[in-house]
Amino acid sequence: VLLHDIGKPPSRSMDKKGTFHFYGHEVAGSKLAASLCSRLRLSNKEINFVSQLVRQHMRPIHLFNLTRPSTRALSRFFRLGPELFFPLLLLFASNYRASQKSTGVEVDLQPLRQRIGDWLDFYYEQLKPREMESSIVSGHDIMEYLNLSPGPMVGKLLEALAELQWEGRISTQEEALHQAARLLKEIKHKSQKTGDRGQQADCS
Repeated sequence: VLLHDIGKPPSRSMDKKGTFHFYGHEVAGSKLAASLCSRLRLSNKEINFVSQLVRQHMRPIHLFNLTRPSTRALSRFFRLGPELFFPLLLLFASNYRASQKSTGVEVDLQPLRQRIGDWLDFYYEQLKPREMESSIVSGHDIMEYLNLSPGPMVGKLLEALAELQWEGRISTQEEALHQAARLLKEIKHKSQKTGDRGQQADCS
């Protein structure tokens, strides 16, 4: 709670209108928090935990600022796992209450309770039952279907498919393999565009 905004001073910038911004302060803060925790001789597990909380603390804020978060946005947040998303929600609630109280207006926590309650209902009703589901496809299935050799690409595709399955966007092996082919095509296209830009830069 004390360290979550520690990255703001080194990340501060000002736009043409004189408004201050703190882009990327969560990334800078995560590194600073890890360094401080190391100096305090916390365990590696504790250092990683605090660092991750600081690194991810903007995610519930972004969700709260959305009128109605999408299923995908909520799924990605809860994919962090209960060992992280529960503390993040507590950190967010503390931050929300403190920021509201600083305005001098009496804090109404009912909207906060309602929104977090809705998010958790979604997690327990829609997502938690999927935690016990096994993967729809294996690395071997992907390699055979896409004619790929073992390597990092297969792992990247498996991770992407696991996320789609978690979000409820695929539920059969056929859907998974179709999505794997689409993802592979996108990755190759992006890689080709990056290579083209590099060649243009070399020529210039």
